Amino acid sequence: MSRFARAVRQKQYLRWLLLALLVGMGVAAWRASASRAATQQQGPHRGPYPATTDACAACHRAHTGRNPFLIAPQTTTTGYTPTTRVASLSEAPPPMQAAEIDRFCFTCHNGTGSDETVAISTHGNLDADNRTQHAFQLHCTDCHDPHGSTNAMSIRTMLFPGKGKRGAHVGPIQFQASTGAHSFDDGQSPPNTRLCVACHEAVGTLEHSGGADHIGNFDFTGQDCTTCHPHSADAFPETVDGFMPTSNARDLLIAQAQVDLEVTQEAAPSPPIAGMPFTYTLTVTNHGPQDAWEVVLTDTLPADVALVEVHNPTEHDCTLEEGVLTCPLGDLLHETSVTLTLEVMPAVYLEGTLGNRVEVTALQPDPNPENNLIIGEEVIQRQADLQVTQQTPEKVMLGEQAVFTVTVSNAGPSLATQVVLEHRLQGFQALSATAEQGTCEVSSDTVTCQLLTLPVGTETTVTITAQPDPQPKENPDPAGQSQAQVTARETDPFPENNAASAEIPIAWDADLSLQAQASRAVVLPQGEVMFALQVTNAGPKTANDVVLKAVLPQDAVFQEAVSSQGECTAEEQNITCKLDALPAQTTATIALTLQAPTEEGEYQVTFAAQGAFVEPTPDDNQAALSLTVFNGADVSTTWQGPTQAAPGEEITYLAEIVNTGPGEASEITWQHPIPAGLTLGAITASQGGTCETADQVVTCRWERLGVDARGEITLVGQVALDAEAPLTLEAAVAAAEADPNPENNTASQQVALVPQADVQIAFSDLPAVALPGDEVVYTLTVTNAGPSIAHDVVLTHTLPEALGWIATTLEDDQGNCTWQEDQRQITCQWPTLAPNASVVVQVQTQVVQGVATASLQTEITAAEADPNPENNSLTVSLATIPPTATPTPTLTPTPSPTPTPTNTFTPSPTPSPTPTPSPTDTPSPTPTPSETPTPAPTPTPTATETPTPEIPTATPTPETPTPTPEG
Repeated sequence: MSRFARAVRQKQYLRWLLLALLVGMGVAAWRASASRAATQQQGPHRGPYPATTDACAACHRAHTGRNPFLIAPQTTTTGYTPTTRVASLSEAPPPMQAAEIDRFCFTCHNGTGSDETVAISTHGNLDADNRTQHAFQLHCTDCHDPHGSTNAMSIRTMLFPGKGKRGAHVGPIQFQASTGAHSFDDGQSPPNTRLCVACHEAVGTLEHSGGADHIGNFDFTGQDCTTCHPHSADAFPETVDGFMPTSNARDLLIAQAQVDLEVTQEAAPSPPIAGMPFTYTLTVTNHGPQDAWEVVLTDTLPADVALVEVHNPTEHDCTLEEGVLTCPLGDLLHETSVTLTLEVMPAVYLEGTLGNRVEVTALQPDPNPENNLIIGEEVIQRQADLQVTQQTPEKVMLGEQAVFTVTVSNAGPSLATQVVLEHRLQGFQALSATAEQGTCEVSSDTVTCQLLTLPVGTETTVTITAQPDPQPKENPDPAGQSQAQVTARETDPFPENNAASAEIPIAWDADLSLQAQASRAVVLPQGEVMFALQVTNAGPKTANDVVLKAVLPQDAVFQEAVSSQGECTAEEQNITCKLDALPAQTTATIALTLQAPTEEGEYQVTFAAQGAFVEPTPDDNQAALSLTVFNGADVSTTWQGPTQAAPGEEITYLAEIVNTGPGEASEITWQHPIPAGLTLGAITASQGGTCETADQVVTCRWERLGVDARGEITLVGQVALDAEAPLTLEAAVAAAEADPNPENNTASQQVALVPQADVQIAFSDLPAVALPGDEVVYTLTVTNAGPSIAHDVVLTHTLPEALGWIATTLEDDQGNCTWQEDQRQITCQWPTLAPNASVVVQVQTQVVQGVATASLQTEITAAEADPNPENNSLTVSLATIPPTATPTPTLTPTPSPTPTPTNTFTPSPTPSPTPTPSPTDTPSPTPTPSETPTPAPTPTPTATETPTPEIPTATPTPETPTPTPEG
């Protein structure tokens, strides 16, 4: 660029600069005119002021203000005397303290016009205690611009929170009113434009973003903060912090707050037990929306329930007065809970429903008071752990008394009522019972005591007296039982200790027993009868002073008594035998003989043995025998013989006649009607009796039978083949003399008829060996060996695979046979087969395979039972060997004797070289068993490559003397 061009450009720049200066001066003059008018209308704090304003003179004196800010000296108008002054105009003014500015401001704002000593206005800090932030002072000019601002109340448009510690400022602040939009915390404007929020968000831990974050969880969005937080320290000199709430601010918060408190309780264990500690768990919850202040829980405990301990997580102590527990819980934040656990002890006698009344309150009103109070009802139960023990004797002797001491105790936890003790005895007889409390009833083997009420930790005793019962002899270890059982109205937590039992051995010195037997039960008048008596001591000790006593019937005459020990005496009808000492496991015998009374009739003789001790079984020490005096003979008859027979069978049966006296029997007659279906053969009688048969009745007679004599009759009969009904054998006997016991003069016996048929099977004509292509014809014989007719006789004959069936032929036309190819069976059936009868079946077959052994199986059955089932089946075998090139037949060892030539060579059963006879005849091309060459007398075995297969032994054919392979 040329110098000329640069000169032109500089001139143009100066013209533009001059134009801008003139425009700026015009604008400034216009703004000064407008500001002057505004200042005159709004006061000294409605700046900014133009340079020509006189509003500054309200506070500043350019020539008389000798302080750093030229603040006017004390006048009648301001009433303020600055403490910081300048000594001379040449002196640099020191900085003016904020406190001096505060006092200067209060000369007007407190309305007194006098100098004011202002208390330090310290802004509190909730984090001051933990040294996060320290409390600090706020002065008038920190928030108010003394020269005025566009905000209401001269609030600065820019704030410097933290006194510049963060090196930042916040704003621009918009403050136009105390409430609503652009107020302290309107909740709508950006946070950095709100007066309170701007600082509270800028200073770390003092955030205040609006909403429900005020202490107590209040939402004061859009509210006037100065309602509760005045910033004038002189207005409330009692507060150190000029911004703390006023004395009525708390009341205002309480009135505006809503806290939904809820209390719940839970008892454990449930249901509670009387006398056992249990707990009430009380939970207090603040559902908000505000924090609850000074929360108090009140619990009115049920009657007769004592408080043991309170597990309280709060720092406040609970107090109990007249059953009412009061617990101050302090403040409870919204949506938080506090839990108290009360340990209580119910009285041991409590029963029914317990009502525990719990209520919670706070300073704030509750919109839902229904859940502030709860009356928890628990049905308390009683439990009593009753225990029973007993003391019993170690051993009780028969005849002695036993004492049982039973103790019942209550281990709690509750009172026991309606206590009942039942004591059962086995092997003892209860005599008496005495209880320390209550009453007892005694029966034969049971004692029942009503013990009423038993407090916790107490016991009561019952004493029972009993004596042992007689013991059975078969009991090797006799013992009695004592069983005690206690119950109460209350539930018992440990029922296993409610009963106690004990076994008490029972002992004795000696145990006598008596056995008595008469020589006869019926005796002639004035006849002699002997009684054999045995007195035995089963021990365990010697029986002393043993005595046997007998009482004879009237008119009987004692003849003699012979004893193995001691002596016997008679006094009229009483017989006494003193046996003295009888060692254990020994027996004394007495033979007592008497003469029967003269008159006929029934008499009784009684016997008794006793000693100087108590016995376990005294009942077996006595005996009573009946004696019949009768002038006659007691004849009787009985049957002895089979109770079952088969139709067609021959049976033998026996009848017996006995005369048991007391006299001789004469003209004895015995009769027996022959039952239908029975044909009698031989009849014989003993003791000289004779028998005859007439009109199907057998009659046997004896002239005399002495006392205790016996006669026997043997009868042999044949049961008819068609007999079906059981045979009834009846007999009757009589004598010329009177019979004292006519009931035994007849006898009857049933003989059941069960058909039996012994069916058998037999083979014949079956060759031992047959070659393929040969026809084999053999015979099957079915026989019924009886004794009854065989019905529905079935023959089943199974052929082997080596034989092919050709035909089956029956020799009679009573039966029929069928062939079943799939089962390879011949089945023949006959409706009946008489005893000892046979039927023949001829079977025609052909050899179709060559095998070493071909087995033929046969089985015979009938509808009747078979007394000999072993012969109902039969299996036979034959060999079907194909022809070989070797002309010499293979010889097989025969284990059993068979008709073979003496010069036959028999090789070993195991595979061995085939013996070849030498010399030998030249055989025909097709050798057959009948054309087998005869071996030389001394055959010489010759080894061959092929071993001879084993051939089972078969029945040899009688007509062929050649060696027959056994199958």
